[in-house]
Amino acid sequence: MTIHKSLLIQKVLRDLQIDIEASRVSEESKKRQRSVLRGFRVGFWAVAERSSMQDIEQTLREELGFPVHANCASGTDSEV
Repeated sequence: MTIHKSLLIQKVLRDLQIDIEASRVSEESKKRQRSVLRGFRVGFWAVAERSSMQDIEQTLREELGFPVHANCASGTDSEV
């Protein structure tokens, strides 16, 4: 992914965050939208950085507020 494209994606994600916060939907809907947006951020980050599975899992756990395991990416073969 080029730097230019990466910056454009960051801008789109930032604009979406502003839209989420300004929307007049319920707090529950905002929480869901924020979670989806965090997932996209992690996905784009993983692609842009060509991260290891351990880094991806650690980042996802941090985003979701779960403890980071010392041995991330071991035994994570099942889908959500």
